[in-house]
Amino acid sequence: MKKMLPIIIIMLLLMQNFIFADSTPEIGIKGISLKNTGNGSYALSFYTTYRGLNPEIFSDEKSVILNEKTIARGTLNKNSLTERDMLFSQLNVDLDGDGKFTGRFSVKMDKDAVSIGGKPFYITHRNHGRVKAIIPGRDGNRKNYGSIGDKGAFLNIRRYDPKESKMEIGILDQGNPEVKFNGSAVMIEILYPEQKTGSSPSLSIDKIFTGTVLITDERLANDGPLNRVWGLKEIKTVPGSLKNEFSLNNLPSQFKIRITYFFTISENLVIYTEKSEYAGIK
Repeated sequence: MKKMLPIIIIMLLLMQNFIFADSTPEIGIKGISLKNTGNGSYALSFYTTYRGLNPEIFSDEKSVILNEKTIARGTLNKNSLTERDMLFSQLNVDLDGDGKFTGRFSVKMDKDAVSIGGKPFYITHRNHGRVKAIIPGRDGNRKNYGSIGDKGAFLNIRRYDPKESKMEIGILDQGNPEVKFNGSAVMIEILYPEQKTGSSPSLSIDKIFTGTVLITDERLANDGPLNRVWGLKEIKTVPGSLKNEFSLNNLPSQFKIRITYFFTISENLVIYTEKSEYAGIK
């Protein structure tokens, strides 16, 4: 029965008209506190909350988040994804691996996938009512990311709005495209403007520092991209609330903190919630 419950919940979560029932996991973040402790250091604390079935049912479930080096948000160019100035975000990406930035690939919905240059990509970030979910793969160990060409960049399509011609794309680390975790985890992200001097501060999040991501957005084109330093830490989910504490060091004068709480339903379905704390940038 323990193994069957996650499967039943997956089916419910993926129904278009699904509404939370009392027995369905409901997760949250509350009580965020960010205190300046001096010299660019901050003490961050918050509570993760859980309501629903006994969380031990899901404690053995394993899943992944995708290890994105760049996240680009913007508008397609006449229903095409271009390598040069991709999504009008001032970012050039070699999507097909030919060593150039001249490629142009048609985009359209093909059943339940997004077709880019004839290659199907399944959207990884989905909203169903109040439920936010990440779907990193499908049955049979099929991944919801890939490349257009054999040597092209690894992509995951985070979101796509065909009516508005808007898209959000992650460019993955090809050597290490996945970050694995068991059960539940929290991600701490520090977002800050790209340094004008070309050097970045040596930010750290306790001892879980993992890397820097470049975020480009057509809305930020005049101000330049943002850097995102992030760390992921497994936590134990308990009924009610659990306090989490982190030490953030060497932060710049302007930054934004974003907290994401992941709860694994199954290998290919992770529900999440997120909240932000601002310090200088909106």
